[in-house]
This record gives sequence, structure tokens and C-alpha cells, in this order.
Amino acid sequence: MKLVAHFFNKNIFFIFILLLLISCENISGDEDNTEEPKYKIDSESYSSKYKGNRIRYIILHYTYLNDEDSIKTLTEDRVSSHYLITTEINNPIYRLVDENERAWHAGLSSFDGHSAINDSSIGIEIVHQGIYDTEEYEQAKGISLSREQKHFPEADMYMEYDKEQLDKLVFLLKDIIKRYDIHPRNITGHADVAPTRKQDPGPKFPWKWLYDEHHIGFWYDEDEYQALMISNDYGTAKPMDIKKEFHKYGYTSMPTNNDKWDIPSRKVIYAFQCHYRQGNIDGNMDMETYVVLKALNNKLQSERKRQRQKEATVEELIRLRAIRESNLEEQQE
Repeated sequence: MKLVAHFFNKNIFFIFILLLLISCENISGDEDNTEEPKYKIDSESYSSKYKGNRIRYIILHYTYLNDEDSIKTLTEDRVSSHYLITTEINNPIYRLVDENERAWHAGLSSFDGHSAINDSSIGIEIVHQGIYDTEEYEQAKGISLSREQKHFPEADMYMEYDKEQLDKLVFLLKDIIKRYDIHPRNITGHADVAPTRKQDPGPKFPWKWLYDEHHIGFWYDEDEYQALMISNDYGTAKPMDIKKEFHKYGYTSMPTNNDKWDIPSRKVIYAFQCHYRQGNIDGNMDMETYVVLKALNNKLQSERKRQRQKEATVEELIRLRAIRESNLEEQQE
């Protein structure tokens, strides 16, 4: 009897294990045999032609730190950028944030009516000390800077950029521009989108060299510049009209709630001069700054007009083609 009982209990145990395994298999099978979705998403039948890349801007920065501190700050602190170019020639270009993700590089910013530039931009940080320390500069020059000079540092207070870094930057910019079809004007600096807070990449950054040698960025035409200098429209331009010209070009951080050249307004002028009129960066509105601004706007408006005409021509060709195809179908019937 003990032998029979032992045999019976042993079989019961094995049967229990077998049932347990079968139930687990059924559960697994139920997960695999998921029901068909109730609704289908069709991404092939139709496609809208009115669309564009989410990435609209490339914003250039300097870190104001050395290599080690730049890497530490951009990987550990509450600030980041998509790319980092160090001072070491043999170092690669570091990608710190995937381009599909939002990097925290521009902060409170505005350009061409768009705010929160982080949402629509790629940020590139260049390891660069940027500007000399005020006290060190005063001691080296044997001078005492005025409050005005501290608000609007002269070009000599900024440091030159390294050629190897710039070559890496050109390589990177060409790749990004090609993939996202970035408009030349939208390759700009941190100071251009946040002029009341930032000064980078500063007046020593070679914007004109980028344009002349590598066709990167936006620049005015010399003939237009000369014609505007002769016309002397600046003599009759009112402050509010000039401020609107800044808005037209993209500097929508220019205050328009008054017609004064107050400190916030002059900060915008200073940022513009650091980019497009690097020979004199005092933050004061003058004839040459106005002429450069007008020349840029005239070129930008001409390009937009040509683009609209091109788009209208393409749409007309598409319409005529559709008519021809429709007529052919009617003839075949």
C-alpha cells in the first residue's frame, strides 16, 4: 500500500507540473495572438506638400571654458549642446545630444518671430575662452574700463579662433545644412537670438570668411551696400522705422514699445554689429549699421520674391500637367 501511495502521489506531482507548463504556454500564446487593431493608419495613399524640417536653425556658441570643463559642464550640468568642438586637433567632433532630441543650449531666445529656439535648432559649442577677464584686461592695458565699455566690450577684448577648430566646424556645418536644408540666414550665433544675455560667438568669429570661402551663412551684396551709402536714407529714418528693419531681418528681440535707443535696444545693435559690422562694435546706431541692415533685408526680400515666383511656376506646371493627363484620359475613353 505504501508503494502504491508513493506511486500515486508521484504521478499527481508530475501531472500538476505538466498542467502548469501547459497553462504558461497558453498564456504566452495569448500574448502572441494579439487582435488586429481596430483602425488602420495609412501613410502611403496621400502626402501633404506643405511641410518642412523641424530643424530651422544652427546656433553657434563658445564655451568660455577649457576642454575638460566644457565636457564636464555639457554632460553633467543643466545645459547641453548637440555638438562640441574641442581645442585638441586629434579629438573628434563630439556629438553629445542626438539631433532628434532637444538640447538645452539657447535658453530664453527669439529670432524671426520664433521663440524657444531650442525646439527648432541644432546647437554647436566651440571650446573657446571668448573674451578676456575684465580685471586682467584692465591690468594688461593699464586702463580702467568705463561702465559703457563693460556693457559693450570692444573687439580687442575678444580672443581669436583656432584655424583647426574652424575647419572642423565647416565640415560639420556643411553636413547639417545639406541634411536639413537650412536657410543661410538661419546659421547664426547665440548673441543673435539672445542679445540681452549673450555675446558668443563674438566679433572675432569669422562670419564673412565662412560666407566668402565656404558659402555658409548670409551676407549683403557690396553693390547694394555702396548704393545705400550714397543714397543716405539714414538721415530721414526714424528710430521706430529702423527697429522694424531689425525685426524684418529676424532680430525680433529688438524692443518696439518705445522709439529710444535704450540699453536693451543697443544690445541688439551690438549683437548685429558683432556679426555683420565687426570693425566697430559700440552698440550705437549709425549710418553704416543701418546701411548693412538695409542691404541684408533687400537681399533677403529679393530671394524670397524669387522663391515665391519659382513655387508659383512649379504649381502652374503641375496644374497644366494634370489638365493634359485628364484630356488624354477623355480621348482614350
